[in-house]
Amino acid sequence: MDPPSFTSLPLDPDGPPGNTWGRFGPNDELGMLNLLTPSVVTQAAKEIQTGIRISLDWPLSLPSFPSFDRDPFKQEIFQKGQFTVNDDVLCFNTQCSSQWDVFRHYGNQKYKKFYMGHKIEEFKDSDVIGTHVVANNGGIVGRGVLLDYKDWADSKGIKVAALESKDITLANLKSIIKEHDIQFQKGDILFVRSGFTTAYHQLDPDAQEKLAQRETPDYLGIQACEEVVRWIWDQQFAAVAGDAPSFERAPIRGSHADPKWNLHEWLLAGWGMPIGEMFDLEKLSQHCKETGRYTFFLSSVPLKRGLNGNRSYETGAFARNFILNIMTDKEIADQDKADEEKYGVTPEDEFVVYGTPGTRQIQRYSTSLSGVIATKKGMTALYDPETGKRTACTVLQLDRVQVLAHKKMSPHGYYAVQVGSGWKHPSNTTKPMLGHFAAAESSPKRHVMEFRVRGQGGLLPVGTELKADHFLVGQYVDTRSNSKGKGFQGVMKRWGMHGQDRSHGASLSHRSMGSAGQGQGGGSRVYPGKKMAGNMGNERNTVQNLKILQVDAERGILVVNGAVSGPKKCLVRVQDALKKPWPVIPEVAPEAVQETAATA
Repeated sequence: MDPPSFTSLPLDPDGPPGNTWGRFGPNDELGMLNLLTPSVVTQAAKEIQTGIRISLDWPLSLPSFPSFDRDPFKQEIFQKGQFTVNDDVLCFNTQCSSQWDVFRHYGNQKYKKFYMGHKIEEFKDSDVIGTHVVANNGGIVGRGVLLDYKDWADSKGIKVAALESKDITLANLKSIIKEHDIQFQKGDILFVRSGFTTAYHQLDPDAQEKLAQRETPDYLGIQACEEVVRWIWDQQFAAVAGDAPSFERAPIRGSHADPKWNLHEWLLAGWGMPIGEMFDLEKLSQHCKETGRYTFFLSSVPLKRGLNGNRSYETGAFARNFILNIMTDKEIADQDKADEEKYGVTPEDEFVVYGTPGTRQIQRYSTSLSGVIATKKGMTALYDPETGKRTACTVLQLDRVQVLAHKKMSPHGYYAVQVGSGWKHPSNTTKPMLGHFAAAESSPKRHVMEFRVRGQGGLLPVGTELKADHFLVGQYVDTRSNSKGKGFQGVMKRWGMHGQDRSHGASLSHRSMGSAGQGQGGGSRVYPGKKMAGNMGNERNTVQNLKILQVDAERGILVVNGAVSGPKKCLVRVQDALKKPWPVIPEVAPEAVQETAATA
C-alpha cells in the first residue's frame, strides 16, 4: 500500500500539521516501525555477507558530564553474603549513552499532544506508546544506511565543527548519496555521522565538563526546514539516528530554527518515527569506507521497562527469584544442613545457591519482600463461569506507593523498607519530611509505613514505585488494618451483655453492667481485661493467608478472597503471607537448565 503523499497530510484534522495519526490503525503504538514487516526484514538480512559484527553503543559512562544537570552514570558492586557472588547496581539517566527517542519523549508543543493524540496526563498511570512496545515487537531491526558527513566533508576540505550549532543541509546529504550510489528502500533506518564522537574524545576532562556547562547545547545536526521534512517523508524511513546529542541542529529551538519545521515534533509526535542519538558510528564508518558498502543489517532493542515504566521486570516471578527446583525435598534438607554446618548459613539467609547449573540447582530469595500500603475500596463477589461458585472478596487499591528509605543491620539492628503512599500538599508537610521525600526523589506522601524484611536482598532500591503486580495471582498475603471505630460504648453493645431488668425501679439503668465484682483493696482496683464500658473498635487486626484472586497493575487494584478488617477507605498493610508458600513456578527440565548453563 502506497503511503499518503506529503500534500495530503495531516490525516487527523484535529492534530498538528503533517500528522499521520491513524495511518496504521486507531490504536497504533509503533508508528513508522510498522514498515519493518517480515518481508522488509528478510530483505534486509541479505545485507549479512561477511558476518562482521559492529557495536554502535556508546558506553553508559559517556558523556562524562551530562548536560542539564542530569546525574552521571554510577555503578556499585555488592558481594552477596559469604559467597563468591556479586550483584551490580547501575544508575544512569536515559539521556546518556546511545538512545532511542520514542513517542513519549517529545510532543507537539503548540497542540500539547504526543503521537496519536496522547496527552502528557495519560503517562503517569499508563504505559501507552512506551519503549516496551518497541521491545515487545522485536526491536528496531532492518536495513541500516550510513550517510557519513564527517568523512565526506574531510574529503572536500570542509571544516567540520561538530561542537558548534551548524547545519548539515539536504544538499550535503544528496551529494553523499550520489557519491556512494545509495538507493533507499522503504523501511530503511537512516544514520548520519556528524563527527561528534571524534570531537568529544579529543577533549580533555576539563573541556568535557565545560562543554556540559554551556548556556546552550550547540551541536552540528540536520537542518530543520521544509525541504528536509519533505525529503525524510518521501524516503519512508522507519527510523533515523545520528552520533550527536541531537539528530537535528542543536539547540532545536532558537533564532536559526523555524518552529514550524521542528524535526522532533514532526518525526516523533507527528509520524511516530524514532530518533536515535549519540550512536557510536566510528567503527562502522571505517568499515563502510574500507568495503565501499554503506548499507548493513541493523538490530537494536530499546529498554524494556515493564508496566508504567516502574519496574525493570515484567512479572513478579522474575523479581522474586522463586524456587527453581530440580532437587528432591530430602536433597534440599540435606543440603540445607550441610551448608549450615560448613558455612554457618541457613535457608533464611538472603541468597543461597546450591550445586551447579545443570546438576542440581535451587535459587532462593527467602527474604520477605517489602509490603505495600493499600486502601480498602469495599467487598464484592466473583463467580466461577463454569461451576457458578461464588467467592466473596475484598478490593484493595494502591496509590503511588514508593520506596522512601532503608533500615539496615548497621546501625538500626534490623532490615526494613520504608514505604509511602498517596499524595500530600507540600504546604501541609513539614520541612524535614519534604527533605526526606526529596532525597528519595518522591512527591510528598500522605502515609508512611515501615515493612520488615529478612536480609539485604529484600531492600528494594529507593525510589522504586510498587504497583499491584508486586504480587502474583495465586499467592497468599497477610493484611493488617484497623477495625471500624465506634466510639465509647456500653457493655451491651461492646460485650453483648443482656443488661438489667426493665422494671422494678431499674428503668434508668437497665443497660448497665451491674456489679463489677467484690472490692479489692478498698474497691479501687479493676483487673485488666475486665469487660466494662469503653472505646469500641479501631483495633488493629491481622488477617492471614488471603489468596490473591486478581491483579490489575494499570489501575493499581488487588482482589483478595475473604474479608479484610476495617471500613471502606481504611489503610491496609499488605505483605507476603508468613505461613503460606509462594505460587508454584512451573518446573524446569534438567535438560533445559543444562542447555542454559552451557550458553551462559
